[in-house]
Amino acid sequence: MRAELLIIVALGFLGALLGIIQAFEAVAKASPEIKQVLLAQGISVALISMASGLMALIPSAGFVGIAASIRASVAPGPDASEG
Repeated sequence: MRAELLIIVALGFLGALLGIIQAFEAVAKASPEIKQVLLAQGISVALISMASGLMALIPSAGFVGIAASIRASVAPGPDASEG
């Protein structure tokens, strides 16, 4: 399950990088009058992507932790069979 959490984080960062790239490409090609608007839009995409990744990651990590603790309390340990 930890691989899935890593994928969630990676997708959030990928979205952030793509948003920043989009912002700087737009600024490089735009007329001076609209550069600020395009830069702000690109940064907004980056921040929304990163926030979305974190909003998916935080509850998922919590569920993974809860599931691991339940599994540990239900499954017998290596010493239980020697009993």
